[in-house]
Amino acid sequence: GGSGFGGVSLSLANRRFVSIPKIEDDGQAAGRIAVEIRVDKTGLVVYARAGAKGTTLSDLSLWRKCERAVVGSRLNQLESAPDVQIGVVIFNFKVR
Repeated sequence: GGSGFGGVSLSLANRRFVSIPKIEDDGQAAGRIAVEIRVDKTGLVVYARAGAKGTTLSDLSLWRKCERAVVGSRLNQLESAPDVQIGVVIFNFKVR
């Protein structure tokens, strides 16, 4: 499942989405957008920047949509996590 009619994957140890990021996309492009995120212990995404390594789409408006979606999402709380945990969320897009 996920958004972009492809899927969303997360690379962050012992973390999972409590609310999965969703974006509005008309399905005109195929590829992926990697978003670097920083998450606090409570699971709040405090920073998101699209264009991380692995990004194949150059549509800046789609980058911004991905950033907004990730900042609006939430991950599980993890007391043993560092104050700020850094990871990557990959949005996979498929042409509809």
